[in-house]
Amino acid sequence: MMMENNGRRPPRMTRVGPGPVNNPVFLRCDRDVMKIILRACCPRRVRAYVEPLFELPSSKTVFVLVFVLYFLLTSGIVYDLVNQPRSTGTTRDRLTGAEKPQAILPNRLNAQFIIEGMAAGLLFVLGGLSFIFLDNAHNTSSSKTVRYLLLFGGFSLLAVSYNGIVLFMKIKLPGYLEYK
Repeated sequence: MMMENNGRRPPRMTRVGPGPVNNPVFLRCDRDVMKIILRACCPRRVRAYVEPLFELPSSKTVFVLVFVLYFLLTSGIVYDLVNQPRSTGTTRDRLTGAEKPQAILPNRLNAQFIIEGMAAGLLFVLGGLSFIFLDNAHNTSSSKTVRYLLLFGGFSLLAVSYNGIVLFMKIKLPGYLEYK
């Protein structure tokens, strides 16, 4: 580096861009502006206590809400709101010609009556409850009788829900799960 100005180094550039480069008044003004901007953007931490508008719900309340939402979603509430199907249907008897009520829409897997969706959702909820019963049957603080009742109830609800869903599928799709 060449030494000019009687052996002194040239002054350092402290600002890049337009405007006066080494003006101390400009730099002080720039620093003060930055302090104001940073104070506005990053305020100091204030400890203020605000009363909560509502209390957090208990775990049982959350469980019931989630379980009701599970029932509604598995029963096809979204399909019911979008397509607005009838609640039940009717079919004509071949022998007498009379109309009979029909709760399950046969031969159509992607359509349902409202009652059919609610019944299927109930079977799914029973299946979920059976797994909850089976999980609680392993609680060692319960008595032996309660544990056996939970095991029996869990397995029986599981059997009812599984066989009910298979029955629904056999009505909706004739020949379902049949080996030919």
